Amino acid sequence: MKSNIIDKVAELNMKKINTCKRIENHFIAYATLWCLVAVMLSGCHPLTNRTQVAPSAMDSVILIDSAQENYLTLFAGNAAFAFYKSKGFVPVWLKNKANTMLADSMISLIRSARIFGLLPQDYHLDEIETLLDTTQRIKEPSRIQKLELLLTDAFLSMAMHLKKGRIDINTFERILHDDDGSQVTSLEGAIRGKGIRKMLEIHEPATIQYKQLRAALQAILDSADFMERKLLLAGSTIDSLEVSSKVATLEVNLERLRKEQILSGSYILVNIPAFKLNIIEGDSTVFESKVIVGSARNKTPLLDSHIKHFTLYPYWQVPRRIAVNEILPHIKEDSTYLHTHQYEVIDIHGQMLNPDSINWKSFSNNNFPVIIRQRQGAHNSLGRVKYAFNNTYNVYLHDTNAPKLFRKDKRSLSHGCIRVEKAKELSYFLLERDSSDVYAEDLDQYYQLQKQLDIKLKKPIRLHVQYLTNEYHEGEVKFYDDIYSYDKPLHRALYAKKPETEIDVLQ
Repeated sequence: MKSNIIDKVAELNMKKINTCKRIENHFIAYATLWCLVAVMLSGCHPLTNRTQVAPSAMDSVILIDSAQENYLTLFAGNAAFAFYKSKGFVPVWLKNKANTMLADSMISLIRSARIFGLLPQDYHLDEIETLLDTTQRIKEPSRIQKLELLLTDAFLSMAMHLKKGRIDINTFERILHDDDGSQVTSLEGAIRGKGIRKMLEIHEPATIQYKQLRAALQAILDSADFMERKLLLAGSTIDSLEVSSKVATLEVNLERLRKEQILSGSYILVNIPAFKLNIIEGDSTVFESKVIVGSARNKTPLLDSHIKHFTLYPYWQVPRRIAVNEILPHIKEDSTYLHTHQYEVIDIHGQMLNPDSINWKSFSNNNFPVIIRQRQGAHNSLGRVKYAFNNTYNVYLHDTNAPKLFRKDKRSLSHGCIRVEKAKELSYFLLERDSSDVYAEDLDQYYQLQKQLDIKLKKPIRLHVQYLTNEYHEGEVKFYDDIYSYDKPLHRALYAKKPETEIDVLQ
């Protein structure tokens, strides 16, 4: 009995010993675990004297060079340098020496730059394609860095070109734009996931005219056959392609529209190649008339001004060049010419002169000390009404005494002024919107009596004279003749020194 008790006590002691050992082992395990956790937690906080590691250690080997001279060869070098400086010269397109989805999207957009009316070769496409091929095989930091910079430059350049254009349409020289802040902001938005194409499109003109012409361009590209589409998207400017002339015209006019001022409210718009005048209110056309514009020799100027007054039955003071080159030869041949055509002669002080007392034979281009003007009336070349506006070209809108000319389809016939078919109706329209002290009944009376009347508008109306050989009108895009041959030099300037892209169209 005693031995049994002793055995049970021993057994209990052994269990206690084993239990203690298990507790001890658990304690050691827990202690070890907590030590590991502590070590790990301490590693999450930078040490006071430790240099911060870049977001991706793998990217540190291809950090963009911070030497500013490396950016001088880029189109948007200053903007690119400022952008990378703000990012600590960390790559944004390439991570771990590989393209990101962002880079792939940008490259795809460069390849399809033609849908914007731009050329892919203007945005380093050939060099980017070469670097893409080599960096797949050779992970050389300098190649990766170059690809990174070219993608950034392509985005910034495209944004600048879509907003401000590529060419000075007066000198036909390429423009180097400085970033106004919006391009870099858009790039940062694209990086944050807002979409590359969306971030580029916000720089395009928001006008209906621009949007419709670009939509027409994309429709032409989409509807072209396989060979033409491939060549055009690759940047070809070969004239022999069936659709190339339409593409070229649309691209030229998109470039012009990027330079256009944004017009709002109520304004008069004259498009020279369309031979047409419209009054626009908001997005609607509320008045329309055929016009006659200057000939190719006497071009109507592009301008922006305001019509502040108009005159019923005005005098026509003949411009000196017309008086010397066209009227003087008639006077020398026919002494009755001035009287027959209702012309008067005045001196530089405004004093009337007797034309019969003048020795016209002695007059020439270098000796023409008088002014010729035509009396008011139905015979007057300005017709019944003239609309004056400030400009340096001495041109204006006016009626005509030769209305039959409006029957012609091509109406580039004037000396530079703009003859309006509905010139009389225009006077009533302006008077109705003006709330002036003159009423429609007053106009009726002066028109009937053929008496001169000057009317000052309380609300001057803006006048914009433009040159577009493409135009969205009445639900469709129209193509007009390039009557002043302005398209060709602009097209050459846009695509000058751009070698044709040689591709295998059978691939």
